[in-house]
Amino acid sequence: MTKEPGIYYMVLLVAGLLFVVFVLIFYTPSFLRRPLIPAERRGTVAVVVAERLTGFLFFGVIPWLLLKTSLPAFSVRDVGVDVPPRVWYLPSLLFWVLIVAGVSRVAGTPASLEQYPQMRRVTWTPAMVLLNAFTWALYLAGYEFLFRGLLIFPLLPVLGIAGTMALNLVLYALAHLHKGWREVGGSFFFGALLVLATIFSGSLLISFFSHVVLALSNGYFAARATRKMQDDAGR
Repeated sequence: MTKEPGIYYMVLLVAGLLFVVFVLIFYTPSFLRRPLIPAERRGTVAVVVAERLTGFLFFGVIPWLLLKTSLPAFSVRDVGVDVPPRVWYLPSLLFWVLIVAGVSRVAGTPASLEQYPQMRRVTWTPAMVLLNAFTWALYLAGYEFLFRGLLIFPLLPVLGIAGTMALNLVLYALAHLHKGWREVGGSFFFGALLVLATIFSGSLLISFFSHVVLALSNGYFAARATRKMQDDAGR
């Protein structure tokens, strides 16, 4: 793919524009005169599901289609969609355990409950749990295809590890601005680990599953903390 840099840059430009459109649709600040989605509707099941499906389409499906139609020889393996070497299995598992343990310690804090669970005022039936997990997985598949695929592997021969990592982290941090400075700081550290794992393993699947573990853990522990607070208030 790096033999056709013009096509690659075109796809990145389109993906960037789609990202801006995505943010304007789902995260337009409430102080603007006419946000597309009113504040009271954010956090509803319909809006969250629509957000995740749109992200999957904008960040994953459309860039992939553009690359596949423009470069017939393009393979998703060119951007890291491949099984990592076995030597990465145990470190990845330990990392995911650490993620769950860390999230469980901060889940009940006000900062965490401001953001999670994304679906608010929901009765967590088995069907809702499956819907939440499935849509998270789709959204993060597109998200990782963009950030740990398109923004890493084609850039490595041009920018090197340091330059690729710096660009990725800056853009990744900017993508979290709507969640506040705490999330920006956390995303910078978390993103650094994911970029390094992706570069040295040659696979974005470690990053994808790490992100899924983080998202589902945040949602689960925050929902549990919220229900406990509601139960305590009702006594």
